[in-house]
Amino acid sequence: MERLPFLKVVQLCFLHELEYIYYEEPLLFETFFPSLERLDLWKTKKLRGWWRMNDDVNEDDHNCSQSHNLSLPPFPPRFSSLTILECPMLTRVPTFANLDKRLEFGSSNMETLEATINMISSKCWIEFPPLSKLKYLLLENIDLDMKKLPEHWVQNLTSLEHLDVMKLSDKKI
Repeated sequence: MERLPFLKVVQLCFLHELEYIYYEEPLLFETFFPSLERLDLWKTKKLRGWWRMNDDVNEDDHNCSQSHNLSLPPFPPRFSSLTILECPMLTRVPTFANLDKRLEFGSSNMETLEATINMISSKCWIEFPPLSKLKYLLLENIDLDMKKLPEHWVQNLTSLEHLDVMKLSDKKI
């Protein structure tokens, strides 16, 4: 699918048995959806990641490392909108630091979001801090543990115009 060079939108919805998009296939930066602007993942409850890696075979669901996200090619520069809703097993997706339009994140595993936010403290970003160009952010029904995130990550949301926060766990905020 990533070899469709003009594909701009991918929506994967209600795919109840889908665990990975690719199995053991190397992903190259040059061929990884060069025109992709938007990705929507909705109610793919068994989806674990973009690419099944060799070490996934023996790994249990709660022992995923954020370093796997960094080993995937990043989304292309045009990528501007991401929706991840009701994907509780999802932990392995490319980082999405350059989003400039929309991020909707709800009822999903926080590792997916934490990997991008934690790029702030690792200084992986080059031109702009992660998510600094983002205009719309929705966080819904997630266990947001502020202790796991860089101290001032919210201050990097300098372009944010619209913020929706709903049903967050209040025990860790």
